[in-house]
Amino acid sequence: MRHSRILKMTMGAVLLLFIAAGCATKKPMTQEPKPDISAPAVKVSTIQKISFTEEENYTRIQIEGSEPIAPPFYKLLSDPLRIAIDVPNIDLKEIKSPLRIENGTIGDVLTTQYDDKGRIEISLLQMTNYNISNEETNLIIDVEKVKKVEDAKEVKKEEESLK
Repeated sequence: MRHSRILKMTMGAVLLLFIAAGCATKKPMTQEPKPDISAPAVKVSTIQKISFTEEENYTRIQIEGSEPIAPPFYKLLSDPLRIAIDVPNIDLKEIKSPLRIENGTIGDVLTTQYDDKGRIEISLLQMTNYNISNEETNLIIDVEKVKKVEDAKEVKKEEESLK
C-alpha cells in the first residue's frame, strides 16, 4: 500500500509539472507593443487661383493654395521649352483653363492633375532664368524677362556711346 501511495504522489507531482510547464510556455513573459499602422494624415492643398503680375525685369506667377504647399520638384524641359513643376499632395482640379501670359518670354501656364500630385508647366518662348519659392500657402515663380534682340542691341550702342 505504501508503494502505491508513493506512486500516486509521484504521478501527481509529474502531472502538476506538465500542467505548469504547459501554461508557462503559452504566455509570453513580456508583451510586445502593437505596431502603429495608422499613417499620419497629409493635408492636400487645393489650388484656388493662378495669377501673374508683370514687373520691370521679371514676371511673377503666383499659385494660391488652401493649405501650405509642399516643396516642389522642378526641371527645365525642352521640345517644347518649358519649366515643369511637380508638387506632391496638391489638388489642381479647380483650375479649368490655361493662364495665357504671352509676353515674349512666357507663353502660357498649364496644369495637370495626377493621383496624388499635380504638375504646373510654364511654357517658355526663350531660354531664361527663373526662381521658385514657397511663401506659406503660395508658390511663387519669378521668371526673368528676356530682352528682345533689337532692345539688347540698342542698350549696347548706348553703353558704347557713353564710353
